[in-house]
Amino acid sequence: MTKFKLLFTLSIIVPILMLLTFLSYYNRFPTGDDAWFAEETYWLLKDGVIRSEFFRGLLGWEKQLFVSHKLFLCFGSIMMLIGGSSLYVLKLTSLLFLALLVFLFKGYIAHRQLEKTSLYIVLFLLFSNTLIVKMSFEYRPEVMMMTLGFASYLLIQYQQKYLVALGGVLSGMALLCHLNGIIYIIAGFFMFIFSGKKIKALIFIVFASLTSIFYFYDIWQANGFDVWLYQFRNDPATQNAFGLVNKLKVMLSFPSIFFKSPQEMAISILLISFCWTYRKKLNELPRNLIVYAIVLVISFWLITKRASGLYEMLFIPIMMTFIIELFGLIEDKPSFKLSKPILFAFFLYFVIGFVGIIQLIHKIHSRPFLPDKYAALRKFIPAKSKGLVPLQFFFNEYENHESLLCFENFDFQLAQSTLKADTESLANWARKNNVKFILFDYKNNKANFFPKPREVLKGYQLSYFDGDFAVYVELKNM
Repeated sequence: MTKFKLLFTLSIIVPILMLLTFLSYYNRFPTGDDAWFAEETYWLLKDGVIRSEFFRGLLGWEKQLFVSHKLFLCFGSIMMLIGGSSLYVLKLTSLLFLALLVFLFKGYIAHRQLEKTSLYIVLFLLFSNTLIVKMSFEYRPEVMMMTLGFASYLLIQYQQKYLVALGGVLSGMALLCHLNGIIYIIAGFFMFIFSGKKIKALIFIVFASLTSIFYFYDIWQANGFDVWLYQFRNDPATQNAFGLVNKLKVMLSFPSIFFKSPQEMAISILLISFCWTYRKKLNELPRNLIVYAIVLVISFWLITKRASGLYEMLFIPIMMTFIIELFGLIEDKPSFKLSKPILFAFFLYFVIGFVGIIQLIHKIHSRPFLPDKYAALRKFIPAKSKGLVPLQFFFNEYENHESLLCFENFDFQLAQSTLKADTESLANWARKNNVKFILFDYKNNKANFFPKPREVLKGYQLSYFDGDFAVYVELKNM
């Protein structure tokens, strides 16, 4: 394919992909993570501390949650202050940082004097990546973290020391979004070390450290280092990764991050195709890019506590940079023509992304909008009472009740006890926590300890059932 044909094709495909992406935002359903972080943001805005009533009784999270995505939640609290606790206001957080990422790539392409086609390739890679499309409208820290990390990388390519310092600040901010952001600090520092720029390495690490230290501000203020260590060590999401054997298992499974499913596999295959096809050009790539990328991957391999495909997000901007840099090396040739393996990899990337986005849109519009459905159940639920609910019940309902617990809380506490994961244990736990009603969502959040449809639940009576949802109310409230 010639350069003109490639640019013409991309100029048609990219607007279509962007349209599909924005269609996937319309009526986008709330995820458990949306609600999980929204509740933490709610209490940060209301009480000035990050905590959770959903997880009352778990590691002291109802008092203060020290192991959290602090800068991300602070930014979310600003969004919530401006627009309220609306689902879409919070989802907008990730979209804003995706827009910033596009702006950063536009600036990088101009700085590197790459041609217009490179920007179209960036847009193509972003908007036909199912993982990006999903996470760009979800209230999670990954998009914010990877954008800050990439911004840090761009700044430390300049000679000016004040920009190196600012790059250090941004890498520290990435850590404040999520502790995994430390990989951007490690990669930036070793990039300078391997290039022999020790003064810049010192400037970078000092400003990164001074920024990162704010992670411990709330811990220091509450004199809660022991509590932070306890929460970190016993975090339900990662406690199984501690210990030598478990850590080795995670390290051995690390490559699966890039090949977990087709949505992660697509960009990995495209990058491998580029690197193999143009392997003779690899030594012409910026040395800083190669060193930074290698250290980024190795550092995450050493620190990660689980091999989740979601973590590929942290590397996507650098993977894309490799692709457009290699493309820039070959497009200058008068005889430019993309090889068949590269064209096939692009085609595969497009098909995987297109199908994934269509499936996402279908999933969104094939079921009722959850907040609306929950609102319709209000007449079957005791007002201003304590409930056990799905996390997504947060949106539009949280302030209507005395307090709410979530099923994940029970599930996590179950894992730390000798109780069976059954309906009886759930009912006993609910009564022990003075729960007045329980809302089961069989369609979106079913767990193995849920009662069978219309099954008797000790201490509770069925108030509503429609096949998808069931409401049980404490007997004395009937």
